Amino acid sequence: MLLLVFRKVYICNIMSHTNIMQAEENDLVNILSLQKKSFMVVAERMNKFDLPLCCKNQDEICDEYQTGIILKYVSDDGQIVGSVGGCMDENRVCHIGKLIVHPDFQNKGIGRELMTEIERLFPHCHKFSLFTGEETPNTLHLYSKVGYNIVCRKEMEGISMIIMEKKNLLIEIFTFDDLETVLNYLETSRNCFLCFLKLIFL
Repeated sequence: MLLLVFRKVYICNIMSHTNIMQAEENDLVNILSLQKKSFMVVAERMNKFDLPLCCKNQDEICDEYQTGIILKYVSDDGQIVGSVGGCMDENRVCHIGKLIVHPDFQNKGIGRELMTEIERLFPHCHKFSLFTGEETPNTLHLYSKVGYNIVCRKEMEGISMIIMEKKNLLIEIFTFDDLETVLNYLETSRNCFLCFLKLIFL
């Protein structure tokens, strides 16, 4: 089977949205702080303050930075007010996560713009995958609006999570087996066409 190995690329200068760019290493402290602030709202709603995302440390976000792409949304005054991350595995599944928007900047379309950009940076993936909590209906609504479908529900660290997926419609993926099938079909069609010509002209 044909497999593509993802390598991190720097794409700061090819963003289609001027407020969105790839995060740099010195942005990680601010992004981590924004993540904790955003997910603390969920923790308060659930009365569960030991959520993994609320207890995340600097080493963990640095690992995500090294193995994938983290985007940041910068407001007109230079403040990081949103972020999302993504990485592609060996099965060409792009895993999207940590979509956050500062509470003061929500309901302005920033989350949707971040989702559009992170998907655009993985044109060769087979599908996109993410998860969200039962307690975040606004996020669930956003993911549904941008084309994600619920595939299952799963308990993750004692929390009920919704797993969602979306096919990448920008690419058709072929394995070597698929290619062989196509070639065999073309050869068969060619032979049938030659037989047809012989019946007509001979």
